Amino acid sequence: MTSLLFLIGILISSLLAVCLILLLNRIFKPLGQISAASQSIVKGDYANRLPVTGHDELAEMAVSFNDMADAIEHQIAQLADAAAQKQRFIDNFAHELRTPLTSIYGYAEYIQKAAITDEDKLEATGYILSESRRLQNIAYRLLDLASLRSGEITFASVRMKDLFQNMAESLHGKAAEKQVVLTYETEFDRLTGDRDLLQSLLVNLTDNAIKACEPGGSVKLKASVKDGKKVIMVQDNGKGMTPEQLNHITEAFYRVDKARSSAEGGVGLGLSICEQIAACHGAELSFVSQPGAGTTSTITFYNSLISR
Repeated sequence: MTSLLFLIGILISSLLAVCLILLLNRIFKPLGQISAASQSIVKGDYANRLPVTGHDELAEMAVSFNDMADAIEHQIAQLADAAAQKQRFIDNFAHELRTPLTSIYGYAEYIQKAAITDEDKLEATGYILSESRRLQNIAYRLLDLASLRSGEITFASVRMKDLFQNMAESLHGKAAEKQVVLTYETEFDRLTGDRDLLQSLLVNLTDNAIKACEPGGSVKLKASVKDGKKVIMVQDNGKGMTPEQLNHITEAFYRVDKARSSAEGGVGLGLSICEQIAACHGAELSFVSQPGAGTTSTITFYNSLISR
């Protein structure tokens, strides 16, 4: 009897041990999966996720881990995109500086080493002054961007009709020169914001629209209220842009038409400044465009305190 009881005890203990091992493996399996997933994330595989089974605490932990992994992957993607934008900014900035500096150095060396007439010297110094003004313009535009990012602006009530009239007066000559018809209309009377910045925003957007038009084209500005939000639209029937160009147009020093912008004195900072001006006013600047079908720029004011 003693031997039988001892044998039964051994069998029961072995069975319980096996059950305990299976139970512990089941309990600690998610922990092992979490450890493996964490190691893969550390190695750069941010797409790895835990399987979610059941509705117990382990399933909740798996869901929380997956949410954390999603947030990490999103943050890493944002950091990579920001790094790529900064690199493009540096590359474009270096390119913008190289061209005028090369011209200035070349003409200065020409004046110093070559036997030239006074007329040639005057022409060379004219080129030097022109490229120097271009560098100065880049510096001023970068300072404008820096001041806008600080957010130190003064808000006041501004009449939309005055903004549109001043914009039209500023660009009347350019529109007439390109034979572009410029029209505007407004459905609300006032907008709260910085008058000078809003004027600069409209002039920049309208100027780009005029540049994009062929002779005989048209540019229309309209201020309206949509879904309780004040909206300003600048629409042209110019040559339009591709989706790839739309993704980069607000980046500093990016030009859709590099040859045209350089010839007209642009430095590729206008839309970057426009985006910052809109952000300072609690608004969003967006673009819709198709090649050959024109472009529509839209400023949507979300801050009711600013747009009232």
